[in-house]
Amino acid sequence: MKYSIGDFLDRLSILRLKKERYYVNDEQLRLFEIEYLENYKNLEKYVSELYEINKSIWDLEYDIRMNIEKDLTIIGKKALKIRDINNLRVSLVNKINKETNSGFQEKRNYDKSI
Repeated sequence: MKYSIGDFLDRLSILRLKKERYYVNDEQLRLFEIEYLENYKNLEKYVSELYEINKSIWDLEYDIRMNIEKDLTIIGKKALKIRDINNLRVSLVNKINKETNSGFQEKRNYDKSI
């Protein structure tokens, strides 16, 4: 399957995060890394940014799943923070796609007043 460059870099950052935290299919990561090194090495700053964004989302989701906080207000605030961070991720993927003239612009802006 062909990905936009932004989506490809986002998936690569997620695979790297999975490798760090869980078992990941090394073959899949290796194939992504090969394509990355051959075509997109100059975009490492974006991979690093996407990695940090995805890591933040995963950490907040983990907190919610593990019921670290029993207070529903705190859980709600974490869920809203996940939404906001995901908007940053989508914006960065869109920026990458625009700069590299690949893919399309995704829109996921959620109404913050809800």
